[in-house]
Amino acid sequence: MNTDLEDLLQSLERGRILPVADAARAMIDIAEGRAPAPEFVRFLQAYNRRPPAAHEIAAFVEVLRARMIRVNAPAENTLCNCGTGGDG
Repeated sequence: MNTDLEDLLQSLERGRILPVADAARAMIDIAEGRAPAPEFVRFLQAYNRRPPAAHEIAAFVEVLRARMIRVNAPAENTLCNCGTGGDG
């Protein structure tokens, strides 16, 4: 296991808010597959115990957006498949 990730997980499990650089580093490890499933579960569980800070979410978004694959699709004949789920 990545010892840096383990240190971050222990901080999260103690309820600490991660600095931007640490939040980004954790998400990079997760996005690039360097976080084994048990560590990913611990990451999610830690955030389930407390709300994430806005700067942590911003760091996660920045990391994930840097890795996204853009799809250039024409607007016509496009179907939205992630709507409200029928509740409005």
